[in-house]
Amino acid sequence: MLYRLVIHHRPGPELVRVFLPFTPRTDGPEGTPAIMHQLHPPTGRRFLGRSVRDRRAYREFRSEVELLVAGFEPAGPHRVCDSWDDYLNPWGSHSMSDQETDRIELTDEEEVVSER
Repeated sequence: MLYRLVIHHRPGPELVRVFLPFTPRTDGPEGTPAIMHQLHPPTGRRFLGRSVRDRRAYREFRSEVELLVAGFEPAGPHRVCDSWDDYLNPWGSHSMSDQETDRIELTDEEEVVSER
């Protein structure tokens, strides 16, 4: 599938490859066209590989060994998002404090166990 690839320079040594829908640019940095094949269904840890033949082609793998055997090179951390805002704010615009919570009340007979 065709995506818009944006390389995000976050604090730290690694870059994050952000795959956004390839539509007329509506938000975020411009990016470059890239082909990305996702694992379906996306279960467990996924490893991103970059083709050594076509530098615009990426694919998700279930392990780094599988990635190398297929002739891809490791490409590091990545995210597939619906929009740039989705990448920057993955939990939405509301804060956790805005959410209602249920209060748990214990009776004298119940014991509270804490992990240490």
